[in-house]
Amino acid sequence: MIYDNNPDRIIYMNYEPPKNPLKVYLILIAAVSITMVAMMTYDIAGRKPKPLPRKHTYQMPPQFNISPDQVSYMPAHIPWPTMLTESRAITVSHRGLIYIAGDSLVNIFEPAGHLLKTLELPGEPTAIQWFDNKLFIALNNQFIIHNLQTGQQEKWDLKSEAPLITSLAVDNENIYLADAANRIVLRCDHQGNIINRIGEADPEKEIPGFVVPSPYFDLALAPDGLLRVVNPGRHQIEAYTPNSDREFAWGKPGAQVENFCGCCNPVSLALLPDGRFVTAEKGIPRVKIYDLDGNFQTFVAGANQLLDADEIELIMELPGDSKTHSYDLAVSDKTIILLDRGRNLVHSFIPRHPPKHEDL
Repeated sequence: MIYDNNPDRIIYMNYEPPKNPLKVYLILIAAVSITMVAMMTYDIAGRKPKPLPRKHTYQMPPQFNISPDQVSYMPAHIPWPTMLTESRAITVSHRGLIYIAGDSLVNIFEPAGHLLKTLELPGEPTAIQWFDNKLFIALNNQFIIHNLQTGQQEKWDLKSEAPLITSLAVDNENIYLADAANRIVLRCDHQGNIINRIGEADPEKEIPGFVVPSPYFDLALAPDGLLRVVNPGRHQIEAYTPNSDREFAWGKPGAQVENFCGCCNPVSLALLPDGRFVTAEKGIPRVKIYDLDGNFQTFVAGANQLLDADEIELIMELPGDSKTHSYDLAVSDKTIILLDRGRNLVHSFIPRHPPKHEDL
């Protein structure tokens, strides 16, 4: 039935069913399909149709596409999980045991990934270093020295304002703490007393100061006795004496293989037994080796050795998502150990061939 212009009057009409029901059904199905496609392609904000999404095709930039002949290392083991929700830092003992700090724990592994033991901590660790059979662990505002033989722990408060310790290095007399929040390196004794600060901007001493845009601020002690500190915002590695004199620096920003790209790289630094440097970069994941003078030598791994194609596409679409693929490094003899913080995985790499004499 239908209504005419008078709402109080109903006009009845005879209804005659269609002679071909199948044709009607097909028309209805087609109409519904067209309506659904229109709804999927309608731009609510702009009130205009847009094409259906299609798979992107990328031309892989050379920074991502590292050819195998540029890589002189190979995996030592299949990558294995840290068994942590959030992995923060890695260190290795003289016996090759691997210590990974995260959550409120330290997990101790054999080189191939077998979990040996777990140590509980009173807070979330931000940095860890093995030295002389002890673990030196930075928490948010505390410092712990854990004796691996006796199990005893010595604790002291960090005498710094709102610190964020992202790396540390230890020798017989000193503990060096990289404080990313205050953009400074603290030199302390083993009782936690601050001896001096390293890297404060001083134009007269030609010290530019550390630029730390994100919480990645690494350091390492070199065999020459100088402390190497990453200045990530300047894309450099700087050499300091314990008394805070800046001796020299190397590194340049850029997309070339020998340079460090992105806003702030490298994020991690480690030293091989012969004194050469291993660096890891976030954003475009690259692990590289430099000689003692800071000259690029080779790749340990590139993005296409560390990630699959879908992950590389995601980084290219969202280059600012650096936390997903940030790394920490440790070295055990000739083995380079890489902690993938974002995926809670551990990679290990060994040389493909014995190094040539001129490379040492």
